[in-house]
Amino acid sequence: MLKKELKNNKKTNLSILAMTLVVITLLLICFSKSTKLEKAISCIEDKESTSALSNFNADLSGVNRAINESSELGDCLVDKLTLIKNGTDIDKAQSVLDFVSKSISYKVDVSGTRLPSKTIVDGEGDCEDMTALSGTLLKSLGVDFYLIERKALGQDKLGHIYTAIESDKYTGVTCGDVNLSVIDATDDEATVGIQNNNGLKFKFKCRLIASERSSF
Repeated sequence: MLKKELKNNKKTNLSILAMTLVVITLLLICFSKSTKLEKAISCIEDKESTSALSNFNADLSGVNRAINESSELGDCLVDKLTLIKNGTDIDKAQSVLDFVSKSISYKVDVSGTRLPSKTIVDGEGDCEDMTALSGTLLKSLGVDFYLIERKALGQDKLGHIYTAIESDKYTGVTCGDVNLSVIDATDDEATVGIQNNNGLKFKFKCRLIASERSSF
């Protein structure tokens, strides 16, 4: 009887320990997200006015315009955040992807493309907002990248927008004859690489964004 009680107590203690570790892990994730977002927000002076800014079109032109108007913000974010400045383009892109996907909550809206500063202040955005923020950071890190616009299946309207960088192998996503590794921040577990379209054929538009190569 005593052995059985001790065994049950051991199981209970292990369960409590496991739950405690889960809670601690979740708290650390939340704290990390909050801390990084707070660092990013510190790059923005007038938060109230920024949050009230109008949005651009939800297409490649709108996203590109948001990126072009955010170069100073991108430079500040690179300084404030722990992004990889030295390394391959894939290393840099993954550090950007980790920040955007884990710090900005995905939320669908139909209002167009936010400026990256507005996305940071709001703490949320959808694919074009996350893409504009990702592109801003990639450009400040000196990474040449592509903007990819995918039409909705069987429809002539926006389905998805994301960034990508050149790959030396076939990935299923191309711009002309260039293979691309996808950087899709709408998935908070994403890594730079192949996008699974489940065998579906989509229509893509693409645009190369050449960064001003920095001295990192």
